[in-house]
Amino acid sequence: MEADTSLTRLRHALQALALPAERQLPLLPGFVQEVDDLVLSFEHWLGIVQADKGVRLTKTQRQALAAVERLLDEMSGQRNAHLWTRASLKDGEPWVLLRQAAHQALAAFGWDLDTPPGRLFEYIEW
Repeated sequence: MEADTSLTRLRHALQALALPAERQLPLLPGFVQEVDDLVLSFEHWLGIVQADKGVRLTKTQRQALAAVERLLDEMSGQRNAHLWTRASLKDGEPWVLLRQAAHQALAAFGWDLDTPPGRLFEYIEW
């Protein structure tokens, strides 16, 4: 995969994480687990970027991405299942912190906080 493509998709995933909740939820159709998929997209594209030998990240960029990962790790696990709901996404303090970390990661790359394209999450409803 081209480095530009993987970085673009990582940017879109970070933008989706950094948006306010009222702008995050419309990115996904109602028949998926919205909260999970916002995070899964980030994790997927982060893994692709990290595995790509052609992508050179600065120390600041690596630290900013690691901060997002750390917060996600803290939010994971069965004991935190209550965080993975629409209500928590809207009002939960962990999501506020995650949005801030994602915004800081965008800034580390010099990327704007735009709404990612509608094709960010593509699904087929059966």
